[in-house]
Amino acid sequence: MRNHPRRPKVLAMLALLTGLCLGAPLHADPVADVLACTKIDFASCPALLAIQAKKAEHARLLADVLRDPTAVPVRKVRAAQALSLIDARDEKDAVAAAAESLRGDALQIDVLLSAARLGDARAVRPLLETLQQRDPRARILAAGALALLKSRDAVPALVQALQADDQPRLQAAAAYALGLIGDVGAEADLLELAAKPRIYVPTRVQALDALAALQSKRAVVLATMLIDSASRDIGRAALRLLAAAPTPWVEPAVVFALETPGLRGEAGRTAQAMGLVHLGQKLIATVVRDDLDLEERQWLLTALAKMKPHGAAPALAHRLKATHDGEEKLRILRALPEFGDRTVVPVLVAQLRGDDRALVNQAVFALESLTGRNLGGDVQAWQAYEAGGTQTPPVPAISK
Repeated sequence: MRNHPRRPKVLAMLALLTGLCLGAPLHADPVADVLACTKIDFASCPALLAIQAKKAEHARLLADVLRDPTAVPVRKVRAAQALSLIDARDEKDAVAAAAESLRGDALQIDVLLSAARLGDARAVRPLLETLQQRDPRARILAAGALALLKSRDAVPALVQALQADDQPRLQAAAAYALGLIGDVGAEADLLELAAKPRIYVPTRVQALDALAALQSKRAVVLATMLIDSASRDIGRAALRLLAAAPTPWVEPAVVFALETPGLRGEAGRTAQAMGLVHLGQKLIATVVRDDLDLEERQWLLTALAKMKPHGAAPALAHRLKATHDGEEKLRILRALPEFGDRTVVPVLVAQLRGDDRALVNQAVFALESLTGRNLGGDVQAWQAYEAGGTQTPPVPAISK
């Protein structure tokens, strides 16, 4: 059975309900339970839900832990993390005090990160100090925290961090932060980083994305050179940069990317975002190819559903009949109602005869969404509806 991702809060709720069903006691002291968690998030620490249910009361108790001079650093870290996750902004002072009490301790950065999540600008100064330390983990977390605060005062220090060639992860974190802050003064340094011939791939990706956030026209030439990079992550980032800084080169780049494995999905998203509706037929020709991976096909399906070019639904219906990949069928079935084209009804009805219940259920949903009729999985009823006027969709002639 295929695993389906669930939201952390849903997982935590399921854990609570399971405990109730098995007769397990509820959290008599949720604050103590949270402080005992080795990882503070809603999936790993269900007691956070109980904390959130009585946010004001429990936030005060967590704040007391932060102010307790006898509390060990790890308890202060967990209390601060819990406060940031329940967004207890009224307790910023307690978090700030805890960060100050941990000055010189390796765990101070974890409390400062929680302060940044709560939007406390007082964390900027100690974060800048941390950014100058030698501890790689602390420096990377400091850059991430400064990104959350979007402090322009941090730009010079973050630009300096871009020069740390021996710490590529720090460079990537600094580039990410500069992109979020959006200070054009960092453009030249980001461009220099992105242009370095030998560079850690995530670092170059973050530098290109930061330049995209700045809508850098100076980086367009570099982006056109990198779109055919051996790394498809870099190619996709280059395409995002071209889309963010519109130039006459965007459309040729999109056309090229639609023919390049690994770039096709991003090309579809770019075409849709840029309103390149005249490329709709090229997107259709691409989405029905055999050599797409699921992620690329999903991006293209999403773009087509928004652009709705003529002939998209019949082409997808034909692909639905041709493919034997269950996951691909499921994604096409999810997309088809978005086009509002009832000529695909016969193909959807044919899917009701399958053995895969997930596909049958999705076909029923697609049919009901398209027709407004609530006939469930009754094949004969749908055939009677079909006989009332719909026709089998033609297979469109698609030019490559």
